[in-house]
Parts: sequence; C-alpha cells; structure tokens
Amino acid sequence: MEDKQVLFNNIDINTFSYSKLLDYRKNKISLISQVDDLFIDKTVLENLLIFYEEKDIIDILNKTKLYHYKDRLISSLSGGERQRIAIVKELLANTEVILCDEITSALDSITSKEILKFIIDNFNDKTIIFISHDVSMFKEYVDRMLHISNGKLISNTLYKIATSNHKVIKTNKRKNELITFLKQSKRS
Repeated sequence: MEDKQVLFNNIDINTFSYSKLLDYRKNKISLISQVDDLFIDKTVLENLLIFYEEKDIIDILNKTKLYHYKDRLISSLSGGERQRIAIVKELLANTEVILCDEITSALDSITSKEILKFIIDNFNDKTIIFISHDVSMFKEYVDRMLHISNGKLISNTLYKIATSNHKVIKTNKRKNELITFLKQSKRS
C-alpha cells in the first residue's frame, strides 16, 4: 500500500470526488459518539421517525429488546439508555462500518460493558471501529491489536477468540498513538 492511501473494500477513497466521498460516508459508515444527537424533548420513536420508517423502527426496537422505551422522552433516559437508542439509530442505517468514538467515556464500567456487549451482539456482520482510552475493556472481544505511533506500526498482537465472528477495531488516541483491535467479521 502506498503512503496516504485509504482503502475501503480495496478502493482508494482518496481518489473520490468530494460528493462521492460524502455519499460513501453516508451509505457505508455510521458514527456513534459519546454525545448523542437525539432531541431531548422528543420520544424515542419521534427521534427515530425523523430518519426511518415506523415499521423498521418497531422491528429493531423489538429485536434489541428496547421496545418499552418507544414512548419515553429522551430527557427521561439514563446515559446508558440514551446510548442504546443512539446505537439503535445506527443499526437502522445498516452501513458496513460502525465508527464508535469514545462511546463509553461518560458511563460507569458496568454500563460500559453492557453497551459494548450490546454493540457486539447487534452488529455481528459489521466492521466496528472503537476509539477509546480504555484498552482493557475491549481486549476480551478482539482477535488482533495493532499499536500505531506517529504513523508507524509498533506492534501487531494476535489474540484467539472463538466466540464471535465480529470485526472490532479499537483505537487509542494518546500522544499520536493508535491502538487498534481487530475482530474478524463474517465478510472478511
């Protein structure tokens, strides 16, 4: 791979026009961040109806066992409950890649593990990228860890995990260092 290539499905996205890159981002990559983009004065259903059809929303709320939140105001939900709803929103987007940026940083360790398990259980055929400062939380779920510092691969550690077919990439942003964890998806 040449310097500064960014390959996605073996296509260098740096060759894309701006509009094609935006379209690719919209249709291929979802973002879940530590700050959700839900409207606090609306119900869960009202928030999701902005983007998706009610039938699809009801189906995914049932599948994820979150249907009982459907009529609750976002403002009445705990941090962990809100994060689950934000995750459901990205499940509905049905993209190939889910980018999770510091999604557990404001949550306690028990809720953080529940959120991580929720993501792993519900995105079983997706590539998942986690950006976080908490490396220890992700180790039990990954197949591979890549440590990158100043743009250079420092280490590549293989872990043996037989319980899942997910791909998880874990990134640690600290002093230009990236720690990446990989979990193989069904597509790989």
